[in-house]
Amino acid sequence: MTPSSLGLPQNPALPLPGVSISVDEPPPACLPVRLLPLARLPLAEADVPPHDLGPMNIKCPDCGALHWMAERRSDSSMAHPKFGKCCLSGKIELPKLEPPPQPLRGLLEGDLPEAKKFRSDIRQYNMALSFTSLGADIDHALMGGSGGPPVFQLHGAMYHWGGTLLPPPDKSPKYAQLYIWDAALAKEVRQDRNPNLDPAILGALQDMLLEHNPFVPIFKDALSLMEDLEGEDNHPACQADLQAFF
Repeated sequence: MTPSSLGLPQNPALPLPGVSISVDEPPPACLPVRLLPLARLPLAEADVPPHDLGPMNIKCPDCGALHWMAERRSDSSMAHPKFGKCCLSGKIELPKLEPPPQPLRGLLEGDLPEAKKFRSDIRQYNMALSFTSLGADIDHALMGGSGGPPVFQLHGAMYHWGGTLLPPPDKSPKYAQLYIWDAALAKEVRQDRNPNLDPAILGALQDMLLEHNPFVPIFKDALSLMEDLEGEDNHPACQADLQAFF
């Protein structure tokens, strides 16, 4: 039985086992050949039908999350689909995310030039107003390569550095230490370290965090406690054991 008798395509470059050809003479045109493995045949994309799940617009009846119809539970129908990957069919209830306060919401959603500029520098704004710094053993070898998707690789654990409540006498405050400083001085320090950021936006975001961030009062209370202990006998501030739990 030959490939031609099976109605399969032939490749004149590959003879059947046991058929010898001379290297000095071209093979006859009708020489039987062996098929290439399917995985080595050239891919004709036009012959591959696309896999289309349709629009992802089917709402979960319990939480409202959007799904494809093909994701519905096997015990539900297309007329009344139910889903288990989002909320376990209503068994898990999460509070809805509140919209961010102003001016952050306007900067995230607005079309004004200052809003667009903010979004292009959003990572720097985030670092300028952070409470802690990132601690990790980062592999920089992969970060400088060109081509392919961006890669951020680290070894071991990733954690956040939280410094002392007050900076050393010869150091300027940074990160969370700035939130217990005078607001005008804190803004000046942040602006000096980030001269390319818009002063009005940086100041407005700092005021927003002072008003809405739940961690700011904790740091301010810790500072008040430290000052109270410092005024008592035999309780210098350096010996105070202050711990904040988040």
